[in-house]
Amino acid sequence: MLSVQQNDKDHVAGQRQSGQMGNNLLAYVAMQSGQFHQSISKNQQQLEQNFGLSFSRGAISEAQGRVISEATKIAECGRYPHRHCLAL
Repeated sequence: MLSVQQNDKDHVAGQRQSGQMGNNLLAYVAMQSGQFHQSISKNQQQLEQNFGLSFSRGAISEAQGRVISEATKIAECGRYPHRHCLAL
């Protein structure tokens, strides 16, 4: 089971926005929705049950979008290496 670092919990304690999710939580959300084909609602339940964290459906959706965006950039750099890829 993926563990949530204390830093991730501290990071979201005051503000529950997907912009406040640490890398571990972003990876968890992406893995649950991608590899395991879980809905946003199911992802929401898993975060609450496993880590005691509450996020809105919108925050989870935004987190999924952020991961997809970054993964797309990385994939494009593999096919079309340019200078902007060095910043990744």
